[in-house]
Amino acid sequence: MNSVLKKIGIGILFLNSFYGVTQNDHLMGDVGDCNGAILLSPNTLLKPKIFKGPGTVMDVENYSKSLKLTEVNSLWLKFEADYSGELKLAFEKFDFALEYCVFILKEHQTCDLIREGSAKVFTHQYMDQQAHSASIDSIHYNKGEVILLYLNTVNSDENTVAIKAKFEGDVSPEEFSAMKEEFDLRSSEDLDPYIIKVRDAKTKLPLTASIIVSDTRGLNALYTASDLTVPNSENLKMTLKVDAAGYFFQDVVINNRREEAKEKVIYLIPLEQNQLIELEGLIFESHSDVLIPEAMLKLKRLKDFMLMNTSVQIEIQGHVHLSGRNTFAAKRLSKKRAKTVRTVLVESGISKKRISVKGFGNSMMKFPEAETDLEKQANRRVEIKIK
Repeated sequence: MNSVLKKIGIGILFLNSFYGVTQNDHLMGDVGDCNGAILLSPNTLLKPKIFKGPGTVMDVENYSKSLKLTEVNSLWLKFEADYSGELKLAFEKFDFALEYCVFILKEHQTCDLIREGSAKVFTHQYMDQQAHSASIDSIHYNKGEVILLYLNTVNSDENTVAIKAKFEGDVSPEEFSAMKEEFDLRSSEDLDPYIIKVRDAKTKLPLTASIIVSDTRGLNALYTASDLTVPNSENLKMTLKVDAAGYFFQDVVINNRREEAKEKVIYLIPLEQNQLIELEGLIFESHSDVLIPEAMLKLKRLKDFMLMNTSVQIEIQGHVHLSGRNTFAAKRLSKKRAKTVRTVLVESGISKKRISVKGFGNSMMKFPEAETDLEKQANRRVEIKIK
């Protein structure tokens, strides 16, 4: 990477359950208080709820002349990043009157500044119950700052709102290097290195992940790293299982007998709503909803993924390979294949409520005029939709 700043974009969609609560001012606060602000973490699924009550502290009492609503049912969210950039926010899927307010605290400033009424309001807006959506086009963020988002409604029910956030930042080479979590398994730096790099598929930034190494001599273990260095050789062979919370997993086989290389970059896809991911290795017997034995290993990985990301709900989509029109039998078989996958997951301990199924028959074949076995198998597939 050269010295020119790299323009990146991070897409964030918060949809299901609380990711976590941050600690600030050495005090664990209520989510209705600035001190208990929920962390807006990149590529994490979250569904903020505005609970009844204003929290334990009236944080914005000194801003009553600027705000339309009295602090009744409030929620605070917090954004921080390791580099400067532009943050965009969109509020969607709410059917109640909602007011938001944005504060930007400089480094070392605390929520006390807001409670005292000394913090400047960056922007605020009141939306009536017919609005259903709103957006903030751009909030400039400087490294070290904290952006605090205050939400409030007078509606008496527990309310939810979907928040879409996109952060575009400039990353210097020094900042890029600081994001790495490096682990070197060589016994000596004189040994030729082979570097396994884990990166966010969208931002291309280093991503610390859980890496299980197997099928090697002496290196089999679980590692936590973004950059894992192993001794290189023409006989290098290993299997990697790579996981990170908020991302879809990847399984990778490295074999230098087939291809000479000095590094492998593994791009993990961040989870987003309505995202389709093909689950390679889920192979069915021809004209059947019976999985081949090897497919069970891939299903175990899907089960582990859902256990790691407990808020994620999925739709399993089945497809078949069939020439001609999309018959009822084709649709039925594709749905039976999706149901087979769901059954295995449920029997493995995943709640059935988190899984829906759909069969498309041959209406979405990748290769409508398939000739090779690989092309036919690509049509005979299962895809996972993040809901």
